[in-house]
Amino acid sequence: MITSREAFDLRRLNEDRNYCAHPAFVEVNTVFSPTAELARAHLAIAVDCALSLPPVSGKRTKQNLMRDLDSHSWPIRDVANFLRTSYLERTRSNVRKEVVRFLLNNAVTLADPTELSTIKPNVLAARCRSALQALHDINPELLEEVVAGAIASWDRLGTLTDEKIIRLIGSLGNLPLLWRSMQDGHRMRATSLLSTSPTDFLVKHRCFSAGQPVDDEVASAYRAALKVTASDFVTLERAASAGTNDRRQWIQPSLDHLRISSSYRGAEQRLRLVVKLAKHLNLEDLEHLAESVRTNRQINEASEAESLLINLHEEVKDVPGATILFHELAATLNAEISEKRGDPGGLYSYTELLDATAV
Repeated sequence: MITSREAFDLRRLNEDRNYCAHPAFVEVNTVFSPTAELARAHLAIAVDCALSLPPVSGKRTKQNLMRDLDSHSWPIRDVANFLRTSYLERTRSNVRKEVVRFLLNNAVTLADPTELSTIKPNVLAARCRSALQALHDINPELLEEVVAGAIASWDRLGTLTDEKIIRLIGSLGNLPLLWRSMQDGHRMRATSLLSTSPTDFLVKHRCFSAGQPVDDEVASAYRAALKVTASDFVTLERAASAGTNDRRQWIQPSLDHLRISSSYRGAEQRLRLVVKLAKHLNLEDLEHLAESVRTNRQINEASEAESLLINLHEEVKDVPGATILFHELAATLNAEISEKRGDPGGLYSYTELLDATAV
């Protein structure tokens, strides 16, 4: 509950209190009488070591953190402020370290499902990853100290497994502090794992969640692994749906798969993934998407294409030029289908998209 130095200071306070309560001669004919400076120092020590701190032990703090993580009330936004006000302010340094260790351990090792009442292990790991990223904004020195100590401990105990290395990349790989905490041998293992591991292994252990690593050699292997993962749409969809700090890394592969859609149902599936990524699309991305929709009949004649495009427009309408682009796309498709089918208001006429994008 307290550090060894705090224990020493409090024992000294207690000893001086006893001298005052039970007067003692410190020299012949001289009774102990503390100076004002010593009294003020003892007051400061009492406040810093005990009185200013809330009555919560490190064990109870971790229990409260797990309760919040394993609940529907875990914040979606501003995780940094939540952690600061709930777990880092007015707590001892050793308790703060325990909080970070707890988050790190649950980010790199999946929890036992029987220990969770509300969420699944991978959801817990995802929340811990986001918390670690938020901690980097709050106190990067504390985060680096804990990460370096944990990696050294795992290495010493022989428990720095391949799974932990991949999950470390997916949790903190975008931060320089991870690579400062790793020895050359660890970085070599990370590069080898990215180069040789099956894509299912990388996706399962959330390798791509933090985005591209900042270490140059590891980043090169990461990009190659990302390219292989994105080459198969099913694997791409799994990886993109797992969540990541860098959602942009999935956009171009998703648009490429949409462009070459070879069936109506396949086109709809690819459009749904693009809708999931909508918040991260820019106007250039939307222009590429519009060209694919115009030129690929498997997309523009898919039964759900219009409703999906309406949903996509709703998500991106604040992008400058997006509404005009979607309106022009709808007008072009309407004209082409009218000419081909002689039915300007019929099926696949895109009149609903025209109305939704009218300005």
